[in-house]
Amino acid sequence: MKKFQPRTFIKLFLLVFLALIASTIIFNLIIDPFELHNVIVIEKLNKKKSELSDKGRLYQAIQIVDKKPQAIILGSSRAKLGIDPADLSNILNGIKTCNVAFEGATFDEIYEYFLHALHNQPNLKCVVIGLDVFAFNKKLDFRSGFSKQRLQIDNRWHSDIFDSLATYNALSASIKTVKNNYLNLPSSNPILAFGEVNWLKQIFRSQEWYSDYKICDKKIQKFSNLVRICQDKHIDLKVFFNPCKAIYWEFFHHFDMWPVVVELKERLSDIYPIWDFSGFNLITTEALKIEGPPLYIDCSHYSPQVGKYLLNIMFKEGNKSNEVYLLTPSSRNSVNDNILEAREKWVEKNQQFVRKRL
Repeated sequence: MKKFQPRTFIKLFLLVFLALIASTIIFNLIIDPFELHNVIVIEKLNKKKSELSDKGRLYQAIQIVDKKPQAIILGSSRAKLGIDPADLSNILNGIKTCNVAFEGATFDEIYEYFLHALHNQPNLKCVVIGLDVFAFNKKLDFRSGFSKQRLQIDNRWHSDIFDSLATYNALSASIKTVKNNYLNLPSSNPILAFGEVNWLKQIFRSQEWYSDYKICDKKIQKFSNLVRICQDKHIDLKVFFNPCKAIYWEFFHHFDMWPVVVELKERLSDIYPIWDFSGFNLITTEALKIEGPPLYIDCSHYSPQVGKYLLNIMFKEGNKSNEVYLLTPSSRNSVNDNILEAREKWVEKNQQFVRKRL
């Protein structure tokens, strides 16, 4: 009987360990759950990136490095899902355009990704920003998944490459991606699953989002800095408030937060004109007639055909419709009066719903 050799065991162990690591890296490279490597795309294997939203901050930072776009769209998941970069590119005569918005973006993060884009593309031509009230909340700082180390650099951060290939989280995401593609599982929508009204009640009572909301002065200053940089570099800047459904804006009244919304609009429009698609207008009340799918994915997110409509107003049509308002120091009081008047009509029309559900 051969005597046990510790050295042989160690060699065997190392070989098995290295083989497992190599297999994991190759598997993650092929499946590419966060769409970072683009080695191969196979139907029913990895075409649908179901786990991408969890790594939005990583993906968008790398997209900026790789593509170096001349036009960018910034904001939260509302702008991400609602603004098709191809629509903006068509308006801008075909220049390279990327939507680099991501879920739950605070204005601190939006500002840093703007600087990252400018660092990688000094010839930046156009910036479109979809604003949200929560983005200026003093309590909301940089969110989970944000890393300043991956920003304002000219190549991919080595730690991100490692995390996307050789970690358990990447392996787990790859397995889920394969499962979702093979079984053709529909993407889950937590807002619809929980119920829109229940979801709205939850976020407006949440300390993280709206409860005890205070406007952050530093975020306002960063907005001012961004505007100044765009003006100094002759970058075409378009800023707008995202058009969530009317019920979303009714919750600001229900929780006595409308004065804060008005204050935020005043402070931002003191700095730069802002297109205000919030409130109770043709879009948010779903009265707008556009061919295609429904105007809204849920009460928080609008569809790309709405996004195209917004872009046409901001870049082509201007302030022609009484339903759309450009916020400036001289116009904002009348804009708010018009929104409140439109709200009264909406509440009167939806009295039963408002009384029973809110």
